[in-house]
Amino acid sequence: MGTRPQETLSPWHQSLFLASQPHLRGCGGKAGGIALSLVILLSTPAACTPATPPTTVSPLSNTAEELLEAGAAFSESGERSAAESAYRQLAVIQPNDPSPYLLLADLYLNWNRLEEGLTAVATAERLGGSLEAISSLRASLFSCQEEWEAAAEHGRIALSSDPLNTDIRHLVANAYLEMGFINDASVEYEAIIRLDVDDASAQERLGVLLLLTSPTEAAQHLSQAATSLALEILEESTDNPALLLGRAGHICIRYDEWGLAAPLLEQATSLNPEYSDAHALLGQSLEHLGREVPALVHLERAVELDPESPLAHSLLGLNRMRAGDTSSAQLHLETAYDLDPENAVICLNLAYIHSDLGQYGPADIWMREALRLADQSPGIWEAAARYYVNRQFVSSGLEASQMWVELEPDSGAAHDLLAWAQFLAGQVSAAEESLQQATDLDPTLAVAYYHLGKVHSFRGRHTAAEAAYRQALDLPIDPRLRSEIEQLLISP
Repeated sequence: MGTRPQETLSPWHQSLFLASQPHLRGCGGKAGGIALSLVILLSTPAACTPATPPTTVSPLSNTAEELLEAGAAFSESGERSAAESAYRQLAVIQPNDPSPYLLLADLYLNWNRLEEGLTAVATAERLGGSLEAISSLRASLFSCQEEWEAAAEHGRIALSSDPLNTDIRHLVANAYLEMGFINDASVEYEAIIRLDVDDASAQERLGVLLLLTSPTEAAQHLSQAATSLALEILEESTDNPALLLGRAGHICIRYDEWGLAAPLLEQATSLNPEYSDAHALLGQSLEHLGREVPALVHLERAVELDPESPLAHSLLGLNRMRAGDTSSAQLHLETAYDLDPENAVICLNLAYIHSDLGQYGPADIWMREALRLADQSPGIWEAAARYYVNRQFVSSGLEASQMWVELEPDSGAAHDLLAWAQFLAGQVSAAEESLQQATDLDPTLAVAYYHLGKVHSFRGRHTAAEAAYRQALDLPIDPRLRSEIEQLLISP
């Protein structure tokens, strides 16, 4: 595993780095497993999954049992298109059976085809599918779409049928956290711990939330959790309650736990309304949680309380940049730079602002300054590489992506971006070698197969290109890239 991008930055610079990155959430793994366990109980005997999937599924020539076995095997091996075909055929020969649609919904959940998953669930419901399976799938799908109210609602329905399901309880608790329902989230984490005292995630989260009401109990749960986040909070030593909450909230932000950070920082500002950094970090957290109006209020309050705070100006500048208020963003980020000229992330974001204004010369100067200040930070080199490659500044993109690979040689994404920079520079053979490394390091990196398809197509290897594109489509993929690849397959 490579170093996390922000690890070479100072603590508050890490917070600022997180603020400047796209806020992404993964949806696969556990969420899909929740639904799949229910669906399989409804649909297949335990011995149905063969060790090796069949190589083909002939349309409508298989029995229902064979299609079920094939679909399960294809899904397990990551051949999602083949699994989809098997389940679709199963639905044709068993038109009144909800099970194929439940299986399709679970497949789509782990494939990032969420709307299709919801459509399949609706069909299963119309055909009389299990309420427990339908509710679990809907809760998982809505959670991946960040539709928290719907996720909690359907999760509660699922729990009414299966109150011992700790995976669903985690999903419901997280939805409550995202909506700011702290007491409800705490109740769910307490229930999980009663069911499984060794659930480290529930112990950690309940411990963090208990900092709001009972620091002694919080310490007990955090000690039981013994996660990195929990141990960092336990290391904080201060008799100032507001400062403790502010520091704990900052730690949660560094772990991308915005739902946990927000209530801690909110209470910190209640205990000490003059606590500028807590206001700034609370504004950052609320923005990530989609609460833009109070976020701006707290960010502006932070600057008002401490006009000499580079953190406050930086986070307000980033907020304004995302809101499209370029002039205000530039003003606050330049002020932040004047206050903290050694901060590479501020320089990085000033480069973005000048680029958005079409001022590529100044943008390059700021980008080079960011790289000078943080020349051993993989995250800064990644940001620079993506900036240059996406704008087809080929020479600079090649230089930055090569440095990213040097700093993170085990990153498939780094090798993929280097490959694309090499391809744009006309180094086609080198690009193909880099893409091989990328897919060896990360066989689930869909964009690398897309780029490999582009390389094959450029060299006239149309069969190989189609195979690479189809391999990309079998992986969880951004819907926009999926659409582009599907169009390439229609008209290469």
